[in-house]
Amino acid sequence: MILGVIPARAGSKGIPHKNTHPFLGKPLINWTLDKLPFISGLDDVICSTDCPLVSQICKRYGVNVLIRSAVYAGD
Repeated sequence: MILGVIPARAGSKGIPHKNTHPFLGKPLINWTLDKLPFISGLDDVICSTDCPLVSQICKRYGVNVLIRSAVYAGD
């Protein structure tokens, strides 16, 4: 089994919540999610995040979400 993991924490020293900021018209996380159908060999994909908005976006794409606690969401 091949598992794809998307790490997408909300905290960032440079740009907080960068995964939900628009980049060329859509949230940054969407650029990754849009490419998933083109990756062959993945049996499943999970996104590890502490951000409720990233979680919602991933669920719309059918990606499983693992909510990180604050303890595991730091640098």
